[in-house]
Amino acid sequence: MSSTKEQIETLLVSLNPKKLEIFKTKKENDYSLTQHGYMTITLSKMYSSIFIATLGKEEIQAPSTLISLKKIFESPYFIKGRKVFYFDEILHAEICVYGGLSEYVKHQKTVDKVNH
Repeated sequence: MSSTKEQIETLLVSLNPKKLEIFKTKKENDYSLTQHGYMTITLSKMYSSIFIATLGKEEIQAPSTLISLKKIFESPYFIKGRKVFYFDEILHAEICVYGGLSEYVKHQKTVDKVNH
C-alpha cells in the first residue's frame, strides 16, 4: 500500500526545516514532486530504489502525457526533461513489460478510452 502525500510530508519534516513544497500541487492524487521534494525524498532513503524512465520527445510535449502520468503514478515521481524518476518497484516491472514508459503510457491511454 502506498503512502498518502500527507504521510510522506510528515516523514520528511525533519529534512525540510524551511517547509519548502515537496509536491507540485495540493491535489490528493498528484504525486509529481518539486525538485526540492525529489532531493529530500532521495536523501531520506525512504525508498530503497530509484528508477529512471525516458519518454519520447513527442510524448513529453503532449499535455495528455502529463495527465496520464498523474494517473499512472500512485507514489512520488519527478520529471526532468524527458526523464521520469520514480520509486515504485511494481510499476517499474509493469513499465519494463511494455518495453518502456512511452509504450506503457500509450497502453494506459488505450485502457482509458475503452473504460470511458
